[in-house]
Amino acid sequence: QTMPFYHTLVTNPPYSADHKERSFEFCVRNLRLEGEKKKKFFLLLPNYVATKDYYRRIIAGDQGNESEDIVYIVPSSSYEYDHPEGTGHNKSPFFSIWFCGIGADMVTKAKQLYQININSKSSSNSPKLATSIKELEDMGIIRAEKRLNPRQRRKLKQKNATGTCPNSFLFGNNTRNKWWEFWKQ
Repeated sequence: QTMPFYHTLVTNPPYSADHKERSFEFCVRNLRLEGEKKKKFFLLLPNYVATKDYYRRIIAGDQGNESEDIVYIVPSSSYEYDHPEGTGHNKSPFFSIWFCGIGADMVTKAKQLYQININSKSSSNSPKLATSIKELEDMGIIRAEKRLNPRQRRKLKQKNATGTCPNSFLFGNNTRNKWWEFWKQ
């Protein structure tokens, strides 16, 4: 199977099965090629991908450290997704961010351009730029702790119904929104 020529890959890959992981493996492998063969990428994915073990393994590469060739662009407002009727959620259950493989040589330039842009605007409602997973955590875009699995969340919700849940603030009249606000922190 041959790969068509491209310079930069911009996509919102499927979120099902192992598509996110395979997309990152492909993109990072091609980003780290030598010279002119290097291919940049911009992937729009859920914020939680940055917390996944497979993502951290892929970006660490041979060195075992977080790479310095990927930046993250956090939109100023949440993206909304349309689904074919009867599929998906009415509202997105996650916050999307751009994972941008631009190469280590461009990260400093991206930070400088971002600062120039932010300094020239009076509004604080601008996209944010992060250059590491730690910065995403510090911004509150991702959580350092692991999210409870669906079974654990269901159990916690049941405990709340009986009044024994210490985190009862999560499950008031509007459970989904409070849960979303909690995980967005």
